[in-house]
Amino acid sequence: MGPLTEKFLEALGREVGFTPEATEGGLVPLLAGDRRALLHFREGEESLVLYAEIGRPAAARRAEALAHFMARNFLLCETGGAVFSYVPSDNMLGQNMRLDMNRLEVPVFLQSLDAFLEMAAENAALLARMNGSAAPDAPPPPPGGAQADGARGGGDFIRA
Repeated sequence: MGPLTEKFLEALGREVGFTPEATEGGLVPLLAGDRRALLHFREGEESLVLYAEIGRPAAARRAEALAHFMARNFLLCETGGAVFSYVPSDNMLGQNMRLDMNRLEVPVFLQSLDAFLEMAAENAALLARMNGSAAPDAPPPPPGGAQADGARGGGDFIRA
């Protein structure tokens, strides 16, 4: 793990109460209350990729939901710099954002992560409304990863 990754993990640790650990590949699952993300520290590129699952579009509304979210990707006008992705094999809509670690100061990193998580929660609620339900189908809690209450688990929560 390089010095840039260590700097951001230590800052995140001060926020959540312990320093999260990255896998050899630079992955850090994060659970902050009901907000989840996967942080991918890419040392070779000196970048950080944030990922959050938005949810599964209902079969009856899938085309409409995907068209809506993919249209928001256009010029990143409605995404705050994030992009949406879709994994057909899991029927999972995701939100992704790349940050340049060389140009990122710790306070901006923490603000960016918080804004990213907030936007993911808003998008999950929007998808739930599009699906016609009151709340998104919540995946089970992650079996491991960083948790804001300081609890530790043993595994990753993002499916490969």
